[in-house]
Amino acid sequence: MSSSRRFVIFVRFFVLVSVLIIMYYHQKKASKIKKKLAQLTFNDFSQFFKKLIANKLQSNFIGLASSKLDCLWFVTRKNYVNIEYEVLEEAQKTYAKKLLNLAEKEGFEVVKTSYKNKMIDTEDEEAIVYQIECKLTLAAITPFVEKIYSTIFLCNENTFFSLKF
Repeated sequence: MSSSRRFVIFVRFFVLVSVLIIMYYHQKKASKIKKKLAQLTFNDFSQFFKKLIANKLQSNFIGLASSKLDCLWFVTRKNYVNIEYEVLEEAQKTYAKKLLNLAEKEGFEVVKTSYKNKMIDTEDEEAIVYQIECKLTLAAITPFVEKIYSTIFLCNENTFFSLKF
């Protein structure tokens, strides 16, 4: 094999490795940016719900949580939002009771159902899902969700929430 041919093969190999390294770092950087964008605070709730109601997110069924105990799921129907809370752990039952009391106080209907997921603590028991039929519009959803997170889950304006799909 001639030296010029070896040189061409070497250059091609070098270019390929360089491109792979650049792609790896770009993907890693994009992943960090995407993760940062997926973290919300109370200040971001209004924009989040605006996008949710306008169907500009990946789904019309999205969870928002700061921990594994406070994940609320939001379901869009036309121009309003309903809220769901799935009890997957024993520790969530206390929060569920408080959430049900608040929903009752606000005059919302609550439907008790299951998606056939199992409780983490006791794998033979189905996880209960509380569907709060609140039918809140864009103007009403943000303050109500802030009220839930601040009074029931003791979150504040410094709490970071992540999206769940």
